[in-house]
Order: sequence, then C-alpha cells, then structure tokens
Amino acid sequence: MTDLNLSSVSTSTGGVRIKKSQSLAGTVIGVFVGVGLILAAPVVLWLAESQHTAKDFAGATPVEIDAAADGYVTFTGTPEVAAPLACVENEQSCLYYREENQELITKQEEQCGDVSDDARIIESTVLECDEDGNCKQCYLVERDVWETQNSTEEFATVTVGAYEVTFSSLAVMLGLEEKIVDQTETTRDVWTIFPLPDQLTVAGDASGGKISSAQKTFVLSPYDQAQTLLELQARDSTRAWGLRIAAFFMLFIGFGSILGPLRYFSHLMRKLPLVGPFIKEATGLIVGGVSLLLAIITFLVLWLLVLVIKNIVILLIVVALLGIAFAIYMKMKKEPIKA
Repeated sequence: MTDLNLSSVSTSTGGVRIKKSQSLAGTVIGVFVGVGLILAAPVVLWLAESQHTAKDFAGATPVEIDAAADGYVTFTGTPEVAAPLACVENEQSCLYYREENQELITKQEEQCGDVSDDARIIESTVLECDEDGNCKQCYLVERDVWETQNSTEEFATVTVGAYEVTFSSLAVMLGLEEKIVDQTETTRDVWTIFPLPDQLTVAGDASGGKISSAQKTFVLSPYDQAQTLLELQARDSTRAWGLRIAAFFMLFIGFGSILGPLRYFSHLMRKLPLVGPFIKEATGLIVGGVSLLLAIITFLVLWLLVLVIKNIVILLIVVALLGIAFAIYMKMKKEPIKA
C-alpha cells in the first residue's frame, strides 16, 4: 500500500459522505441475480468438462508429409515459406503476428481507504462513512494505463511436404511469444508472434493437400508430437480448473445473494440496545457459512452429475455388464445341483 504523506496532499473540502446500505429493492433484485448465477453454474461446469483440444489432437490420423491425404490428420515437418512475415520492427521472421499500438494514458478516479501502489494522490476529497460510523478517507487519484489505439494481424501460408497450411485465427497456436518495443515514453508496440520454427506440427482437416481449419481442433505447434500433446493437455487442464473455480464462486455468491434478505433485516436491527450489533455480526457469519456449505455441496453434486452425464456410455456399459452378471448368477442359482 502507498505510504500516504497527507502534508503534501490538498486539504479535504468535501466534508462527510454517508454511504447508504443496500435498499430492500436492491436486496430483492440480488435474490433474482443469485438464482441466475446458480442456474448458470451447471453450464460453466459443463464447459469445464468439455475441454477437448488434447483429445482431438490425440485422435487425429498421423500421416507422412510426402503424400497428401484427406481427413483430420496430423504431421510434423519442416515449414517452407516464400515470404515469411516481418515481425518486431523487421527483426524477426514469423508465420503469424498481432501488433498492438499502445499509448500511455493518465486516468483520474476517486478511491477510498488504502490507495494502491500504482496510483498517485492528487487531493483528499471526502470522508466516506457508513451508517454505523465507520469512516474511510477518499482521495482523487491518477494512474497511468496502457491502452490499445489500433492493432493489425497477419497470417502466413507455409508448405510442409505435400501440404499447404494456412495460419488462421481459428487455430490453437502454441509457442506464441510476446515482445514489447518502446517507441517513446508514452507509446509502444506490443507484438504477439509465432516465430518461424525449424519443425512445425499441424493437426487439421486436409482436403486436396490444403489445411486451413478443422471441425475439431486446428493445431499449429513448434513442438514435436509428444510435446504438443503435453502442451494441449496442460492448456485444457488450466482452462477446466479456471471454469470450475468460476462455477464454485458463482454458487457461493448466488446463495449469498439469495440469503441477502437476512442480512438486510439484521442490518435494520443493528440499533437495538445491546443485542443489535451482535445480531448483525452473527447473521453475517451465519449467512456466509451457510452460503459456503451450500456452495460446496451443490458444486460436488453438480460436478458428479456432469461427469456421469458426459460418461453416460461408459455408465450404460457398466450397468449392462452388471445386469448380465446378475442374470447369470440368478440362473445358476435356480439350476438344481446334480448329484
């Protein structure tokens, strides 16, 4: 946090501002928002368990590069390109680039309480207090942020053996590099590039020796087949866990919003002598604990349900085998034992 030197900051002239608590109408709206978050969580979990780039790549048909074959194929070979793209101020050859021209912009905003390290205090504004008398000093601060003013994107076409491969925004491109070129103190170019590799691994739909997309996953990688599969598995895992965590917090926030009216009414009782503050704090802890417990239980149930549905074929086979085994057992049990 920034060490505030208030002696060098303009004196506050805004007085005191009361921060109102959430209204009853806002609480009711929060309930509907919470229901929406809970209903959306299964969709996010389904997406989490639907990351399939590694599975698609592993299922592609390996082919030799000397003779073009049609279908969803994968191969590795030396890329040949007549005119590679000139990237990073013409200092590097690449097969794809995205160049963003950025400018350093100074923005001002009000911030109350602790001031973040990247902000500069211009002046103190008001003292913001809640209805219980807890106050925070507010400041007018400024911070510098890089904003993209315009961007350009280019794709190359390369030849790998008998195949012509066209890079595309539809592809999963592994091994991308980012380079920053400062132009002035307040302008810079940010390059995202796919450098021209010694070996290129491709997975995509081939037709007549040309590949530019795929119904499954279009993969372009500077690694060999084994490393490409590992990179895709790591990518799928990272995305899956990100979506799972997002689904859990959607459930937690959703249940917290549904139980929001309890917080609202406990807030109304805060002025009761002796017990008012206790009721408010206890209700907040109870609502938080119940929301967390409900989120954990619901998440586990939904996660298990999604896994079962997505693996329904395996489940049906297991059930069928158990049914057959049970039928054989019952038949053997009914047959009389020969002396």
